[in-house]
Amino acid sequence: MAVKVTRSVGRPTKVEEGLTDWAVRVAEEMQAEQVAKHFVASGRSLKSYEVVITKNTVELFWASYLHFSLEGIGRQPGKQPPLNAIVQWLIDKKIKPEGKTTLRGLAYIIARKMGEEGNLVFRGARSGIDLDDILENSFDDIKNEMALEVSQEAALQMSFKEKQLTKAKK
Repeated sequence: MAVKVTRSVGRPTKVEEGLTDWAVRVAEEMQAEQVAKHFVASGRSLKSYEVVITKNTVELFWASYLHFSLEGIGRQPGKQPPLNAIVQWLIDKKIKPEGKTTLRGLAYIIARKMGEEGNLVFRGARSGIDLDDILENSFDDIKNEMALEVSQEAALQMSFKEKQLTKAKK
């Protein structure tokens, strides 16, 4: 699955490259968990991930409705989700109402239930995308990679300076 990367600056710094790698890794892990936990209807949300790089800042964006799929969050009771979104979800999932129930009627029933009780992730009846775990694991990985890269760069610089000093002493 591809993650769109947008740069609004020229050539990225090493820090920006490292942060970009980290954000792309987070997006890919989220996509994988989204697929594994069946949070995909049409596939549009999988294509929504974008990493935006500006001066020493990297941001990760995804479809806003994925927020309701995050572990520990979900959609809380209260306002009903948009009816058109539920209708589109039913179409994408190829769910057809039975009997005299219309597609909009079924969508209304689902939206009303979600408005009253929240979604399955909120109620704990379904596991959500564990963003905290993804962030923690991917950060440890990229931190180690960046530390190794910085130490290698420092070793090269020290070796170069040592050679310069040695030549200067001769």
